[in-house]
Amino acid sequence: DPGDVAVQAGDTVRLHAVAYDSGGQAIPGATTRWFQASHGFEVRVSDDGLVTAGSTDAMKIAAVTSVAGSRPTTTFTRITILPPPAARIAVEPTVKRLYVGQSLSLSAVPYAANNDRRYDPIAWESDAPGVVSVTPAGRITAVRAGRVTVTARAGRASRGATGRGAVPRC
Repeated sequence: DPGDVAVQAGDTVRLHAVAYDSGGQAIPGATTRWFQASHGFEVRVSDDGLVTAGSTDAMKIAAVTSVAGSRPTTTFTRITILPPPAARIAVEPTVKRLYVGQSLSLSAVPYAANNDRRYDPIAWESDAPGVVSVTPAGRITAVRAGRVTVTARAGRASRGATGRGAVPRC
């Protein structure tokens, strides 16, 4: 049984199978050919087990193993194709200035390098929480005057926005 495999979209992985006899010993001379067992364009597999992952999905791959003097046996593995990691984050709205006490909710959407939408959790941070505070949900509140950068993070991707916080109301 080759087992299940996970690979990121755009990457490759080589599958390998070993045939064992009833005593648990590897069978010399066994050959394995690999085939895509489910339809779709999400993955390509070569006869020798090189899998090239396309778009995010899950596919079944068949391994047909032949041993001289025996009937071929077929086993299956599942390839789960994961999206690439977050490479950038889009944050809205753009805020340059807030007034004391003013609050606003920001939203952030992470994207992979190939522009596929990601659903990673977003972590928010203010480099000056005494100027502008930010909640885990992205709600910012101006506390006092000063400059601040509010940053959204998803994995290794981040997006910071610098602005002036809490200019006094006139």
